[in-house]
Amino acid sequence: MSKLEICGSSLALKHLELCYCFGLDSVRISAPNLTSLTVRVYSELILENVPMLDELRVGYGYGDFPGKKLLPAYSACISQLKSLTLFLNNLKGSTDLCKFPEMPKLKKLVIAYCSKGEDSLLPLTSLIRASTRLQEFVLELDWYELSRSDREIETSVRFPHEHLKVVKFFGYYGRSSDHEFVRYFIDNCVVLERLIIDPHFVPYAPHDPITPTKLAREITAMDCAKRQLESQVPAHIELVIP
Repeated sequence: MSKLEICGSSLALKHLELCYCFGLDSVRISAPNLTSLTVRVYSELILENVPMLDELRVGYGYGDFPGKKLLPAYSACISQLKSLTLFLNNLKGSTDLCKFPEMPKLKKLVIAYCSKGEDSLLPLTSLIRASTRLQEFVLELDWYELSRSDREIETSVRFPHEHLKVVKFFGYYGRSSDHEFVRYFIDNCVVLERLIIDPHFVPYAPHDPITPTKLAREITAMDCAKRQLESQVPAHIELVIP
């Protein structure tokens, strides 16, 4: 089956999950009572008549960031979302992130991202800036390819976030890209209360085993996080490094 349609003006469906449906090219959903939707692995998503949808979890497989597909799909619900989770494998094509429309009701944003080398994480801040009432941000980082350089971190991005209170960063490794991403929140979040930096590996595949090598890397990353951040976080922000 390559196409799936779940449509009906009288559908009582409130929650829907479509995960690991390999070979599915197109999903069309029209469900007036739907409040939460999780969709993974497909080429096209069409959302119509979803006035109650406020929680969305969506992933687009292993290609570049699919802005041309993602943005039209959001047009039916972008202004009403309260929680959004994106599963991303790379940020090639991430200039489309800058075109993301404002999400005025979004309270929680979760990004699960498979990182390669020293790729900058700063393009993700475009999504955060589009979430004008955001209160919680979570990054779940998987290490596809590990490297750590001594390049200078970028600190030029300035944009005040007046509602963001909690930031969680899972998979912190101490790369320059990790450090500068955390600095973005330290420098721009006006009311930030808690900054949780967890070097523990977050498996991108749900059953990916945690090997002794990965655990050793997490211990090294934890030491690096403390060395990099403890002296930089203001006293009014609670820094948590498990």
